[in-house]
Amino acid sequence: MNSFQSWLSIAANIGIVAGLVLVAFQINQESEIAGTTIQSELLGNSIDYYETIVGEDAAGSLAKAIYDPPSLSERDKVVLFNLYLGEFVKTYRQEVLLEPDEPPSNATVFRWTDGLLVNDYARAWWEAMREPLTSRLIPRYQQAIDAFISQPENEVLLHIEFFDSIDALMAQAAAQRDGSQ
Repeated sequence: MNSFQSWLSIAANIGIVAGLVLVAFQINQESEIAGTTIQSELLGNSIDYYETIVGEDAAGSLAKAIYDPPSLSERDKVVLFNLYLGEFVKTYRQEVLLEPDEPPSNATVFRWTDGLLVNDYARAWWEAMREPLTSRLIPRYQQAIDAFISQPENEVLLHIEFFDSIDALMAQAAAQRDGSQ
């Protein structure tokens, strides 16, 4: 009987230790989740801040930067500066969620390379901000952006030609619609 009680006591103690290990593991997981949630909320607040500064006419400023850079006003430059910072924070928030060996999101790289950095102002912004942002930017995105920035300026012309072809197609459709009435 004494031997049975000893084994039962040992088993109970092992159960208690195992339970404590599981509780510690669960507390650690909950701490990580809370930290990620707080970080995501802070980054969301930053994005909201930049979007408030940018206002509702970011597309107008971006269009000026692509089509008519000399016409950029000081307000346009402030809008673009904050637009790019807001997009950077979005990229950073997405990177926080990536696993270390996971490739960067193609959509995010595309948003930067084929949407945001297709004008001289954006390229100058990247050159000026690259160093301060490097410590926060996972190298995968930095390499993709740097590779795009090193491409010839004719990439900008491809975007302008694309928009011009869309304008031409819209004019053609309007002419056909007007002709059929």
